[in-house]
Amino acid sequence: MTYHGFYTLQEVMVMTSMSERTIGRLVEKKRFPPKERMSPGRVGFRKLEFHRWEAAPSAYRPPDQRDDNG
Repeated sequence: MTYHGFYTLQEVMVMTSMSERTIGRLVEKKRFPPKERMSPGRVGFRKLEFHRWEAAPSAYRPPDQRDDNG
């Protein structure tokens, strides 16, 4: 499996069984990967960040909140 690229919001909703609102709240609290612009008019979630979250949801911190940036 490659971790390059993006997942759409709809793909993330299916994979997590969470609603758009729940995902949005977690993003605001910095407990879920941030949305990023994929192209004009499209946003998504980086696959690498999503799988980091998936591996340890309660310990997840977005890149700008990590001490070691990794």
